[in-house]
Amino acid sequence: MKVIHKLFIVFLSLTACSQPKIDKYNSIIDRTTRIEITFKDSARKIELDKKQVEMFKDILKRNIEPEIQRKFIADAQVNLYENDGRIGFLMLTDNETKPFVNFGSENLNFGFPMTYGIGMYLNQNK
Repeated sequence: MKVIHKLFIVFLSLTACSQPKIDKYNSIIDRTTRIEITFKDSARKIELDKKQVEMFKDILKRNIEPEIQRKFIADAQVNLYENDGRIGFLMLTDNETKPFVNFGSENLNFGFPMTYGIGMYLNQNK
């Protein structure tokens, strides 16, 4: 019984730490007015129009589960801007077995498994 109690406490502490990160992340996404996506394999860069920005912002906020960042060679980079100033970025690897995203901003950094929505959006825009 003690093991279950300890596991429950660990679970609560991990989920309690995640919510402030998600809230801060969502705040940065909400402030985003412009998004550029660069695909490394083709060196292709696209800038989303206003309608696409709003749709992608919604996708970026779904099913985020913060983890420790990982080291990898990025397949794509998503730059987030508020007007002309970059306020954050996402480095993405589309690894077939473990696709992953590292998020970075001035005062928040974490990683998360790539969500289905992000992967589908990027694949449609390659």
